[in-house]
Amino acid sequence: MTRTENTNELAKLRQARYLDFREFKRNLTLDELATLSAKRLLFVYPVVGQNEFELVDHPISQRILMAVAKELGCCVEWEVARISEEEFDFYPQESSAAEYVILHPMISSLDRIADLVSQYRKRMCKAEIVVQTSDQNQHEKLIGGPRGAEIAEKLLEEIAEIDTVLLGFAEYPLIMNLLGKRTTTTFRREGRGNYPGFLFRFDSLPDAAIINDSDSQQVALRVQRSRGCLSPCTYCIEGQANRSVDGERPWEGIPIEEFVGRLAKYEQRGFFFVNINDSSFEDPGKRGLRDLHRFCDLLIQRNIRLSYKIHLRAENAPKVNSNDLARWKQAGIDVIVCGLESGSQVELDLYRKIATKKVSGDAFRHLEETDQFCTILGYMMFSPISKFQIWWVWMHP
Repeated sequence: MTRTENTNELAKLRQARYLDFREFKRNLTLDELATLSAKRLLFVYPVVGQNEFELVDHPISQRILMAVAKELGCCVEWEVARISEEEFDFYPQESSAAEYVILHPMISSLDRIADLVSQYRKRMCKAEIVVQTSDQNQHEKLIGGPRGAEIAEKLLEEIAEIDTVLLGFAEYPLIMNLLGKRTTTTFRREGRGNYPGFLFRFDSLPDAAIINDSDSQQVALRVQRSRGCLSPCTYCIEGQANRSVDGERPWEGIPIEEFVGRLAKYEQRGFFFVNINDSSFEDPGKRGLRDLHRFCDLLIQRNIRLSYKIHLRAENAPKVNSNDLARWKQAGIDVIVCGLESGSQVELDLYRKIATKKVSGDAFRHLEETDQFCTILGYMMFSPISKFQIWWVWMHP
């Protein structure tokens, strides 16, 4: 087989791993639909007790799981588990009848996960306790990456009350698990499942921005247009260095016209501020920048009056001129997060960041010179090589 033939074959295999969720739903049998409609699921998001800002806003990856389960007829409930030094508080309600407790673990609460799982085991002794290992869109708050399988096995080994661990994007393995068909990305003590570890195409999944009654009482939303990132950065779960499952696409997103259509619906429902949670909203590559300009044009043409926060690559900011920036502002972009990560080139090299220290500085100055945006700079607080001299460089660039 030639290199070209081999590349084409690999592309076909990756393509075959992705399913259209809508088609999957249409192909479910009546018995399978009845099975799913009888399932009662409780989605749990643990936060440390001092955190007052995330009590009603689950991570987007878990919200997508909730939306998928609801779309297939499951009874979906949710809780936020607030963790303090001595106790757990559950908000907004304490469900006691769920058959499945689906837990989204966070790095900040890892040392209390065993205790939290025990609390749920006491409340729902017959429930299957399921843990997600990877949250691809909030890269500072995840468990996963290329060692995700090892982490899954370790969780099962060390916390006896965990029944199941789902690796990577969890929509397909969760639904298959509810149907009693465990996939190769589903881990239990007796081993992995045997069914193929497919993934649903991101653009085929239901909109997860508004899934609870409480969502409609807010004025702000967190939304996601895409998954993945083309960059090779070593620290970020979304980059190519840290994918959790072989065959995951480097990037996939909702067509920009469809995404703008969703935004129009959010405006009609009374929302005002939209936090677009994509790691880099202008991905992938040159097409991404064109999409960003098209995004702004459509918002202006349709007179959609919302305020937006986006994440932008430092190396792309200098590529747009003052007219482009004015267009962005007219479209409603008010907050731009630019992940500089470090003021030290030594650390940037360690992270394999594309933007150099100089490019990052130019990006910040370019965004600030028109005085139109609230520009937020993202930094990594510590690295394996952090020391006083590096922090001094940060403070005195």
